[in-house]
Amino acid sequence: MIRSIKIQNFRGIREGGLSDLAPMTLLMGPNNSGKSTCLEAACIPWDPVPVDGADMVLRRRGWLGLEELDFAIAAAGTTLAVSGTRAPDERQIESSIKLSLRNVSLSEASDAVGAVGLQGSMRACQLSHSLHIGNVQHSGLVHLLVFDEHGKSCRLHGSAPAQRSDATTSTFLDARVQSDSLADSLSRADSAGEEAHDRLLGYLRQVEEPECYQHTRSLEQLTRILWDTVEAGNQVIASTHSLELLDMLCQEALNREKGLEKVALFRLALTEGALRAVRVPGPDIMMLRNDLQEDLRR
Repeated sequence: MIRSIKIQNFRGIREGGLSDLAPMTLLMGPNNSGKSTCLEAACIPWDPVPVDGADMVLRRRGWLGLEELDFAIAAAGTTLAVSGTRAPDERQIESSIKLSLRNVSLSEASDAVGAVGLQGSMRACQLSHSLHIGNVQHSGLVHLLVFDEHGKSCRLHGSAPAQRSDATTSTFLDARVQSDSLADSLSRADSAGEEAHDRLLGYLRQVEEPECYQHTRSLEQLTRILWDTVEAGNQVIASTHSLELLDMLCQEALNREKGLEKVALFRLALTEGALRAVRVPGPDIMMLRNDLQEDLRR
């Protein structure tokens, strides 16, 4: 389970992070407060193969050309770090990724061009990975992830990335950017019954605005799925604009053993690149509901 996230110079966040994350962690705040960026920042260093996580994150919002990389990764470089614990032995994991950009020539990338058909201008994202598992430190490993102007990518060179031996993965379910949307998934779960429900539990990890396009009954089903996911030993980190979903999640927490103790809400604000995150523990969330409503109106 991820316990903390630290971010430097990634997308709109110059400096910030989250501490003391819970099994059910909710991110709320006005538009452009850094919710999506926090989710993405956690995915790269927490992925067992961070270069694959970076490939997914840097293209997931829709490719805008090589300028997309310049927007995501600062000229001074980007640092993303997470710490947490690994089930079942609960050993401590600390993973830090440094990202930087550089141009790459056609001759330098000739292997990548032949392998996946990269075309036109190219840019390389360099990843340096530092990983601690328990008392064991893995040496930093460097990779180049090469993108062309059309968004195709290829790992250019580098030794095998430091990998964790657990099966932890991060998955986005975002109706705005995935054809296999959360709405479709929930619809199939309703029609296919427990089998589809169990499959959803298998891959729910991180969710961005899960309330998108949902009917109230679908939100009720989503609430049960999210809580079942947590009780199955997974962590859910979800961004949301929906007070209705928040109400349902907190109400369902009362029906679960020590449910409110497993919830934390972070109120996010982003001012001139500085991320401010105020942690609200589960038992206090509903007392701040009116304040949260004002947040979402801004």
